[in-house]
Amino acid sequence: MPAFLAPLLRNWSQPLGPIPAGLRAGLMWLALLLRLYAGGLLGLVLGLLGLKDLGFLTNPGFVPYGYDKLLGSNATFAMGPDFFQQLGLPLPGLISLLIGVLELFGGLALIVGLLTRLVALPLAGSMLGAMLTFGNIPAELPLFMTAALLVWLGGGMLSVDQIIDQRLAAARRPSPIVSR
Repeated sequence: MPAFLAPLLRNWSQPLGPIPAGLRAGLMWLALLLRLYAGGLLGLVLGLLGLKDLGFLTNPGFVPYGYDKLLGSNATFAMGPDFFQQLGLPLPGLISLLIGVLELFGGLALIVGLLTRLVALPLAGSMLGAMLTFGNIPAELPLFMTAALLVWLGGGMLSVDQIIDQRLAAARRPSPIVSR
């Protein structure tokens, strides 16, 4: 890994700022739960099984929205280019494509906890924009708050970010000198 990237990727699984040790473990678990909420693991599984009518059981997260925009012909959520054009946004086709990529691949990245902060920040921005333009606050506010919290909390437990943190920490440790 290039040396200039190491500081940027350090402690991605940990919350930002000083946290009391007793609270740190709880926040790591909270980050895991928030990742699964925002990633919509159950929503993804139900969608892949074709059980869209059961989506009310849980938050679908970002993944099904992105899948619908990119691969589902906007059949489920009807948030394609026409939707963005009705909102009066410029370049509705490009916006639909970019948001679809962000929601699908960003949601998948959140499920595994890959570069959580980097993914959660634009997802939070997307939800903020959706609340301001479309105004479906009951559906968008929880996802906004989840993504914003993930920017602060990082990847948490059982995340790829945690593996990256451990590898970078091991690379920073001085190697033992073996004498003969």
